[in-house]
Amino acid sequence: MMSVYAGENSEFLSRSIESMMKQTVPSNDFVLVCDGPLTAELDAVVARYEYENPNVFRAVRLGQNVGLAMALNAGLAYCANEYIARMDSDDIANSDRMLKQLEMMRDADILGCYVSEFTAEPDDSQAFRIVPIKHEDIKLFARRRNPFNHPSVLYKKSAVLRAGGYEKFPLCEDYHLWIKMLLSGCIAVNISEPLVYMRVGSGMHKRRGGWAYFKSMLNFRRWMRQVGFSSLADYWFCVAGHFVSCLIPKSTRKWMYNRFLRTRNN
Repeated sequence: MMSVYAGENSEFLSRSIESMMKQTVPSNDFVLVCDGPLTAELDAVVARYEYENPNVFRAVRLGQNVGLAMALNAGLAYCANEYIARMDSDDIANSDRMLKQLEMMRDADILGCYVSEFTAEPDDSQAFRIVPIKHEDIKLFARRRNPFNHPSVLYKKSAVLRAGGYEKFPLCEDYHLWIKMLLSGCIAVNISEPLVYMRVGSGMHKRRGGWAYFKSMLNFRRWMRQVGFSSLADYWFCVAGHFVSCLIPKSTRKWMYNRFLRTRNN
């Protein structure tokens, strides 16, 4: 399941879709949510895949832009299978992503993996976002950091719906869902291998600064504390970190992410 909106790049979208359509274990149900009216270039990509894959590829068109969380909720209703693979419209999946994830999914409700971050081409990747592997480690890690890479996740539709689906928590919609799923008793696992190439740019570090970001994170951390998922120490540790992040220049923020929150490819 993928979502796309008018501000995205048509070439990136095409490459992302292609990487999922050409999996060694191909899907029989590809749902793309068009989050509001698209550009002519994006519409052309969507139309091409609809024409070439009429029995597999389905575009769900929303009348207006509602944001990622609500777009994915709309897409969930159209997904025919119990297992749903998430993917972002500018990332690229390894050809054996689904083969490896499906093999590990038998005893899990949600399963992700490491991601390899790149800016221009996947071969230029120089950093990985590493996440914990085992369920208990994921629960512990989630008290302070997002335990999954959203576009790498394969989850059970029934488990997502049982947890209440996505909600509007700006920049935290996926993190919020993972916590709800963990609280509902879902089993979580990650694969210790980068099966998705995640495209990153200056926009990622820009979004994680400023007062709007801090207020959003503060609201989210308060919710985590209220539902009893995090401790008071977790709360203050994260709030302090977000406060510092919102004040420092973007270049310094980028350096901190690369130095402390990513594993470099040596």
